[in-house]
Amino acid sequence: MEMRTELAKTLYSELGSGSPDRVHIRQLERFASSIGLQPRDLQGTVPIPEVTTYLDTLRRLFLHSGHLTALGAALAVETTAASEFRYFVPGLEQYAQFDPGELEFFTLHLAEEQHHGNWLVEAVRKTARSEDDLHRVAAGARETADAWSEFWAGMYRMVFDANPADSLD
Repeated sequence: MEMRTELAKTLYSELGSGSPDRVHIRQLERFASSIGLQPRDLQGTVPIPEVTTYLDTLRRLFLHSGHLTALGAALAVETTAASEFRYFVPGLEQYAQFDPGELEFFTLHLAEEQHHGNWLVEAVRKTARSEDDLHRVAAGARETADAWSEFWAGMYRMVFDANPADSLD
């Protein structure tokens, strides 16, 4: 029950903390619209293989693994996202074409992802009762982080038409 309470905090936040206009996906849709992407454009998009793999990994971990593994996956999602928004926001703010409302998804997440991560750490503390439990949480987190790394390698490949490992030479 304690774990569910911590998860509910994150879900409530993702759903705009009671405000339909602040639902995170709607904020992201407003940003997409500001760069000329409409819902029909997004619906017709075919993800690159690494994005599909990442989403399939999350789907499997959230729906078909044990609750501790899924909890580790959720923690990894929030932790990786928190660190990325520190880079996204300053980069996007360099463009005068965006008004603050269009960047709300990104600016809000600077703080929100930290809260989500903290709530999920608390969920782990309240739920993982043994070394084996912690290993299951870690396994979900590790698999998610590995898939996230591949996601970004795929993005790099698509943007720069190169393998990110090649840039290390």
